Formats: sequence, structure tokens, C-alpha cells
Amino acid sequence: MVELNTGMNGKSPGWLSSVVFHCGSKFGNRPVFKDSLEEICTHLSEIGVNNIVFGGGKSGLMGAAAKGALDAGVAVDGITLPFFAAAQGQELDGVRSVRSAFSMTARKRAMRDSSQASFTIGGGNGTMEETLEWVNSRNGILKPLISLNIGGFADGMQEFTEKLIETGYANSTLRDRIYFEPTTDAFVERAMRLNSEAPRAEPESDILHVDLGQYIKERPNAVIVHPGPLQTVESIMERLVIYDVCNIDGVHVEDAAQNGGHWDIHDRTMFLPDKVLKPVIFVNEDGHFDGFKRQLQAMCDEGFIAPDRKRFVHFADYTDDAEDMARELERQPQLTAADVGKKHSESEHHPAI
Repeated sequence: MVELNTGMNGKSPGWLSSVVFHCGSKFGNRPVFKDSLEEICTHLSEIGVNNIVFGGGKSGLMGAAAKGALDAGVAVDGITLPFFAAAQGQELDGVRSVRSAFSMTARKRAMRDSSQASFTIGGGNGTMEETLEWVNSRNGILKPLISLNIGGFADGMQEFTEKLIETGYANSTLRDRIYFEPTTDAFVERAMRLNSEAPRAEPESDILHVDLGQYIKERPNAVIVHPGPLQTVESIMERLVIYDVCNIDGVHVEDAAQNGGHWDIHDRTMFLPDKVLKPVIFVNEDGHFDGFKRQLQAMCDEGFIAPDRKRFVHFADYTDDAEDMARELERQPQLTAADVGKKHSESEHHPAI
């Protein structure tokens, strides 16, 4: 575990003394994301942040967050996976420590345990999945996430969270977990305000135990997802992240039958079960997934995910339409671990995550 509250800038921290940056391994199509991230980093000391945690890589916004924090005199610790480090090569000079976790689950847990807040900027499937996991986790104290909604990039996610509250799938306290700020100034002001307040205890009534089987229905060659709580989409995003990870040079793909039927990452091997290789069909009744769909499109438009990534995701207005679509997909060849192991099209291939 990295040590907290030992930053190099000498600033007396508030309770948000350590934050994790969740951001893209790419820069996106426009410089505004990188420029905004670098601007936020110049205010870390002013906010009271003494330490940042990041994904341990040098590329894209992830690497820019580490460099920006170092330039601001803030201690930086990385938490990575072995093959991420192999793809990245030498770490940035000045990073205090880089710790290897040996599964995606362990990596996310270590990031959460080492930080009191998440700063989220840009990003694709991985960043979105990390965002959902952060918001869904319960930590004794309420750990906020601040999302930079520059140019309306996160409008879809904000719309989706409001829909969850409106339909009763989330409590109104969800608004205390995730904040959407449209400018860097608003982002910094929000962080300073939260850091000046006392930490808030988790409300007991806010802890949700979700049976995902109520909302996610397995079909022979597809997965049908019905309207449900945030945990439902988080579970599906884990599947979509797999296709990104499989693109990294050095990743070896094996059938999950060799891992007790479970998907996970150990060292440089990814174990893939059949169920996570199925296309996903969202039943968008009453526009439940409109915001989520909009967010996926924004990530594609801004260059954080490849255009053909959308072939794994479908939307249907009603359950009957989704069932028809699933039956049609049954006529198509099933994707296997061996297929994914051959990597994706050149348009999707990006060796440095």
C-alpha cells in the first residue's frame, strides 16, 4: 500500500490528501482534454492534494496526469499490471513508486484504498468502468468522484445517473458521489470545497445488494440487459474492457476453463470465458439507457474508443425486439478466446495502453 499524506509540496492537506486520476490511455481527438488536465494539475497544491495515484503508464492522459502532478511538486504513485509495465517500458522519472497488482480487481481495489477521491478526465471503456466501480463501492466514508465535463463530454453519464434516481434504481445520494463540472475552474472549486468539509459517513440505507441475474439474461450467443441499477452497467463494462486489454502487446489469451471458468488477468495471461465474449443487447425501455448510449458515442467521437468497438453493443426499444436480435445473433459464428487472442483490426490496435 502506498503511504499517504507525505507529498513533496509541504502543503498541509485536507482530508482529500490523496486522489486517484482515472483518465484515458489516449489523448483523444482534441487537445482540450490534455490541456484541461494539465491546468488542473497546477492547482493540486492549492486544493490540498499531496499525493496522486495513477495507472502506472506513460501514454495518453494517464501519463500526462503523472507528469503534471510531478511538475506541480506532488508525490506520484503508480499501480499497474505486469504487462502494462512491459508495454510501457521505463516509468516516468520522479514517480515515487510503482506497485504491480496481479488482477484487474486487485488493481482497482488498491487505487481505491490509496485515495480519498477520484479525478476523472476523458477516457474510454476502461475509465468508464473504473468510474462506475468507484461510485458503486462503499468505503465507510463517502469518497467523491469529480468528472470533468468539458464540452459536454460527460453529459451522457450525467443523464444516465439522473435517470437512475428518477426511476428509483439509485438514491438521491448518488449526486453526492459523483460531480460533473463543465470547466477546469469549476472542477478545482468543487475539489477545494469538498476538501474544506469534513468527510461524510456512508449512509447505511444507501448500501444496495443487487442480484444481477434479475437484469442480465444470458442467451446462447448474446446477453440481454434490462433496466436496472448502476451495478448492472458496471458489470457489462467489465466485459467491454476485455477487448481493450486484449489489444496490448504481450497479453496472452487463454480459455477460462483453465482458470476454473472465471475471467481474470494473471501476470500476462488473460482468461476469457464464453459469456464475456457475447454481444450485449440493452433493452432501452422508456429511454433508460439513453444517457449510457450517448456516453458511448461521445467516447467514440472523441477518439477514446475505436469506431468498430460498437459492434459488441446493441440497443433495442423493447424486450421482444431484444429477443429477436438475440436469435439473429445465434445464427452468427460465436467469438472464441482464440479469436480475441488474434487481436483486433489495425484501427483498434494500440500497443501502449
